[in-house]
Amino acid sequence: MAENGGKVVINIGRLASSIEETMSQDLLMSPKCCIFRVPNILYRQNKEAFTPDAFSIGPLHHGHHNLKATEQIKFKYLQCLIARSKTGLIELISSLKDLEIEARDYYAEPIRFTPEEFVKMLVIDVASLLSYSARTLMKSLEKKTTQFFPCLTPSILLTCLEMMLSSITEEEKGEGWELVPSATSLAEAGIKFARGTSQSILDIKFIDGVLIIPQLQVQETTETVFRNLISFEQCYANCEARVTSYAILIDNLINTTKDVEILCENEIIDNWLNPEDAVQFFNKLYYHSFVRTFYYGSLCNKVNIYCRHRWPRWRTVLVRNYLNTPWAMLSTLAAIVLLVLTFFTNSE
Repeated sequence: MAENGGKVVINIGRLASSIEETMSQDLLMSPKCCIFRVPNILYRQNKEAFTPDAFSIGPLHHGHHNLKATEQIKFKYLQCLIARSKTGLIELISSLKDLEIEARDYYAEPIRFTPEEFVKMLVIDVASLLSYSARTLMKSLEKKTTQFFPCLTPSILLTCLEMMLSSITEEEKGEGWELVPSATSLAEAGIKFARGTSQSILDIKFIDGVLIIPQLQVQETTETVFRNLISFEQCYANCEARVTSYAILIDNLINTTKDVEILCENEIIDNWLNPEDAVQFFNKLYYHSFVRTFYYGSLCNKVNIYCRHRWPRWRTVLVRNYLNTPWAMLSTLAAIVLLVLTFFTNSE
């Protein structure tokens, strides 16, 4: 582009070539793509939740100045892995080199690493993950699973994890639905709360006036886990927004500290935060997230229908106001007897 006598001159041929070159590139993400950078609309809500404090795995945060010190620890993990295994460093590099192109396809954005840099990063990060998993995660997982299911083999564990994530059935989805009131309002309507025994926190049920919810531990790291899972659901193609739906449901149950107290008393929430912080945590967890299908729609409808029935609400008021202590029960009983005697006296 140049100026000629006050007019702007554009090289149309060069501009067209530039646009055609861009269009000729593969603009679609790989079908294998499953690793994304957090969208800015979610990232700006809580940057700390998406920023690693100690270690990073993969290229997106690789080389950040606050992580340089821990990079040396990764080399220690690599050293330990090689010492414990029969595979040498050359064999490990060779194996990962064959996976370099495939590994790049898992990222939603181009990786600005040379093949040598990328393979080096893979070697170090894979060694760190394997060493850490061997020491902690797998040991703990095997101990817990074999304690109850001695026939399980490691090859079956992935299937078990998939089944846990698929714990929400098609019946729990709802076409037309409305959100549930707060825990306080539900309690006043006669609904009881119970701690669920399912291993998946997503497995929420409503049976005979009882809302059954597995326990969730709320601590400082909980927000980081939830925000990253919600971000993944928002980015991954055709991903079912189960965690986002869970966050929406719990947010509607919790509006005040009294709601938190009710859920804590029923062991549904194990709260390690200040009650006010717990309220704010749930109220801001899923801002700017899109949910195509809400997975607790059917459950919400069942709860709301139950709330509209008068007897559960009257029963709750009766128990709370007139039968909550022995003296209150005696007073209520005496009033009923007096009322009956008065009725029969007037009848005579």
